[in-house]
Amino acid sequence: MSAEETVVIAGGGPIGMALSIDLALRGIPSVVLEQRASEATFPPRTNQTTARSMEHFRRWGIAQALRDNDAMDQEYTRDFRWITRLNGYVVANFPGGVEWAPRFDWASEIPEWAPNPSIEKTLRERVDELGVDIRFSCIVKGFEADDDHVTVSYTDINGDEQSVSGAFLVGADGSRSVVRNQLGVRMEGHADLAIASVWYIHAPAIKELARDKVGLSAFYWFCNEDRTGQLLIVQDAEGHYLLFDAPIPEGVDPNDWEREKAQLIENVGEEIEVTVQGGGEVRIHSLMAPRFDHGRVILTGDAAHLISPFGGFGMNIGIEDVANLGWKLAAVLQGWGGDKLISSYSTERREAETWLLDECAQNVGALAPHFAQDGMEADDEAGEALRKEIGETIVSRKSREYISMGGQFGYQYSESPVVARNGASAPISTLHEYKPSSVPGCRAPHVWVDDDTSLFDLFGPYFTLLKLDASIDTSALEAAAVERGVPLTVIAPQHPKLDELYQTKLALIRPDEHVAWRSDATPDDPGAIIDLARGV
Repeated sequence: MSAEETVVIAGGGPIGMALSIDLALRGIPSVVLEQRASEATFPPRTNQTTARSMEHFRRWGIAQALRDNDAMDQEYTRDFRWITRLNGYVVANFPGGVEWAPRFDWASEIPEWAPNPSIEKTLRERVDELGVDIRFSCIVKGFEADDDHVTVSYTDINGDEQSVSGAFLVGADGSRSVVRNQLGVRMEGHADLAIASVWYIHAPAIKELARDKVGLSAFYWFCNEDRTGQLLIVQDAEGHYLLFDAPIPEGVDPNDWEREKAQLIENVGEEIEVTVQGGGEVRIHSLMAPRFDHGRVILTGDAAHLISPFGGFGMNIGIEDVANLGWKLAAVLQGWGGDKLISSYSTERREAETWLLDECAQNVGALAPHFAQDGMEADDEAGEALRKEIGETIVSRKSREYISMGGQFGYQYSESPVVARNGASAPISTLHEYKPSSVPGCRAPHVWVDDDTSLFDLFGPYFTLLKLDASIDTSALEAAAVERGVPLTVIAPQHPKLDELYQTKLALIRPDEHVAWRSDATPDDPGAIIDLARGV
């Protein structure tokens, strides 16, 4: 492979691997530089792959693989359970949690609540299947970029200085991104929304204690008179948990494991054996780079933005970055993508993420200490009544965070230079409620064509022309795509809801399943529409 057709990816975590997969499926080679050893995994933090991310996993051929690799103990109910203590009372519960339906009408997938090692295992297996050049124990030191290519310097597993060149460098190297730092990019927004700590622990005794009192839940949030901020998230069937604590009280050392352990014992309600396997301080931010594209160097994932974990969008907005960026890089490298395409990645993703960062930042103001009240643990009628009142408040405040279908599907690219909005306005989704729309810039509305086939399964790998009136002659539009080398799939599915959802006879769908253009008739200048969508 030549440097002119290669993408160098700094960072081989979930986002870097996802981008390499998307590119490989489009015939674009990449070199992934990952500082961890091949047998190492990320510290477990991500626990939910949203339904929207699972739609992309479906395109990449790994949605079912993630479910098969899910290491979660199957005895635990996938719900969010607020409790006083493990031997105490249930204060609030969100039954079914993120998996409250076997299937959604509006999506090709449902969320999967699987811990980070399961996600990474799934991506790694697909990377290996596709033959991606992923180089472990490689530390990126810097890069040199010009108008034609980027050369990245790194040290290899032996500590030797090496370099690799490519047409583009994508920084997917996390919150402390070397790529971002060399670019001199200063993140904007709100830093230090809260100081927290995250610990990976082994405590097998928790399961049986919970079974007897509050029941088996994948997610326990302690809310009691201690005003604790701790929550426990099940990681596997071997007794491993993620212990998260936020906010850490002022003046308390977030790296003090003994204090954290003592608080956990208090929350459990009795002495148990707990072994820590790593962890410490984390800071919760709501920050974003002013732009993500810098010539031949591009930022993605945590290198481009840092979001509050309260909402479950951290890894998932990085997956959306990949879905937006991958096809655009491929289009440019294959010669049919125009000059506006890469810069549109920055415009589109910043618009979508500004909304989500703001929404998730608000969730930091609704943590367990904010709901706790004196007397809530009393074993009498007054205590029971107070717990009921607090539980109702929690459900009211946290539903938008836990069932965030609008946040997953309802973002729009209304400011994009590569969609034909033409003054059309789409209905506004809230974080909680998704309102499908075919207005250009929105995610294409979805239906199930039959019991097993999603509308999205019919879409091509690049652009798709959706015809809801098969009698319309679209040959001129198709010819314009062929003339410009733009891969175009034409489909004319039959479904009674499609007319209502799309409201027009024709829709041009992008590779990331967003609408680029729609109309009731073929355009007078079909070439102009194709040029707009391909960034010319």
